Amino acid sequence: MFNGCTNLKSVTNINPDVETFRAFFSDCKNLVTPPTIPNKVNNFMYAFRNCSNITTTPTIPDSVHNMLGAFYGCSKLTSASIQGANVVNLVNTFYG
Repeated sequence: MFNGCTNLKSVTNINPDVETFRAFFSDCKNLVTPPTIPNKVNNFMYAFRNCSNITTTPTIPDSVHNMLGAFYGCSKLTSASIQGANVVNLVNTFYG
């Protein structure tokens, strides 16, 4: 959706019916404030990959199952919040 929008700093009001966040904000290098993640999202692969200016993750809802590389390359990340125990793939989620 916003993949590669390098000047994007924040986003509000994501449609609550969105079910996939795959590469949603990937390479948005100036994103500082991640939005609230809708409760229906299940695929979070590479959602914030290379968003190098975020310092905290949004709360990850219970509906998320796949977080492959979700925060890969988020080098300023200092805290994370994953609510549910439904995540089955965390490979490289916080790498880099």
